[in-house]
Amino acid sequence: MRYAFAVSCALTGFYPIHFASAQAEESLASKVVDPSAALSSVTVQDKAAFTRWDTDAGENEVDVQPVLPWQSFGHLNILRLRVPYITDDPLGFTGLDAVQAFNVTIFPRGNGLKLLGGILFQFAPDHGQQSGTFGMGPVLGGLKKVGEWNFGLLNQNIFGAHLSTSEFQPIASKAFSPKVSAALGDIQFVYDWEAGRWVSLPIGVQLNYIAALGKQPIRLFVNPQYNFRDLLGAPQFSTVFGMALLMVN
Repeated sequence: MRYAFAVSCALTGFYPIHFASAQAEESLASKVVDPSAALSSVTVQDKAAFTRWDTDAGENEVDVQPVLPWQSFGHLNILRLRVPYITDDPLGFTGLDAVQAFNVTIFPRGNGLKLLGGILFQFAPDHGQQSGTFGMGPVLGGLKKVGEWNFGLLNQNIFGAHLSTSEFQPIASKAFSPKVSAALGDIQFVYDWEAGRWVSLPIGVQLNYIAALGKQPIRLFVNPQYNFRDLLGAPQFSTVFGMALLMVN
């Protein structure tokens, strides 16, 4: 059995990561703010837009985001899924929204520098804000560790029928203790190539706390954001909060 498994790994280039040894090098507080960390997790979060530009209506979305690190041909890969469900919308739509899946490969370059490259897919249902839309595009990024800080930029691109956007996520994070860390959070500067304009320019800060449910480590987080892009109906002030199960064994 073990011999057959080893042969299979050699032929496919896929090797599972032994999380117990990988996690020993640094605290969970450090890993949850490092997008290149080999940390498997399942996040459930709520995104509440309390105010929107030029309208009193709010919006609410619940996301489920599994993350699976895996290794192939000597490189760490991070596979991420995002499954959003709209629970409140000014236009009256509720239900499943566009699902995203992307995989990035990590390329360490020395001196704390890592380059990231991969591909993103987006699948939208036949109803909702992006009904029936399929898109895909490259994911590019870089991450630099400076002392206790992580700095970087992640660029995600989606191209499809009547869909052409680029998202730029600045990265700045630091762990202050084995349980507490802070980061900019999931803020995305979004440029719509078809409209020829920026459609989202947010700023925010995310606070993370490592706790436990019995023996299960979890991450609790809150991420208030303010969007400076004044477009009719765009979120203005919003907050993202939630919990993540951290798979360390």
